[in-house]
Amino acid sequence: MQKEIEIIANSPISFRKNFRELLEYRGLVIELCKRDLKSRYAQTFLGLAWSILNPVISVLLLFFVFGVIVKTDTHGIPALLFVMCGLCVWNFFSRVVGDSSQSLLGAQAVVKKIYFPRIIIPISKAIIGLVDLMIVLTLLFILLLYYRYPISWQILWVIPLCAGFVASSLAFGIWVSALSIRFRDFNQIVPIALRIGMFISPIGYGLAGVPAKYHW
Repeated sequence: MQKEIEIIANSPISFRKNFRELLEYRGLVIELCKRDLKSRYAQTFLGLAWSILNPVISVLLLFFVFGVIVKTDTHGIPALLFVMCGLCVWNFFSRVVGDSSQSLLGAQAVVKKIYFPRIIIPISKAIIGLVDLMIVLTLLFILLLYYRYPISWQILWVIPLCAGFVASSLAFGIWVSALSIRFRDFNQIVPIALRIGMFISPIGYGLAGVPAKYHW
């Protein structure tokens, strides 16, 4: 009996075929997400509570610096609420990019043994980031209720905006993960760039306090 042989070649593949292949390996994506979630909080006393404590500590720190010490202009929005709005997006972006940059290097032992779409690894990191994002958005909603901040129909913009920054975060994470394999300097560059990006982005402060020539 003649055996079927599948040849894996380095040639351009259509988007439809790539997408269909990802669907075929969706079980692997789920298993990678489960493994990452278990390993992240394994042997910790507070467990999943760290998913809430991490953003809360970051928000309080930025609020203390920009809302108490510096007292920047937040355009009439309560400082704590202002910081939470900016941080929920930035935390997701930095989490996905930071984890994705190391994902392929950390999975070399598996990548070299079996075949599967390599893009699955950074995608699983983005899905894990979505879990944290949902938690932070819930905290943001609680703050909106606490401050009795008026909610209008414009809140629906959250849906396309979330889709946009999820796509951009994943794209940037995939790009960095590929570069990190070839240029190991990115292992050092990415954490530094993310730290710089957090302070040059208007997360804890409003644009009103930034000179006009730096608004871009």
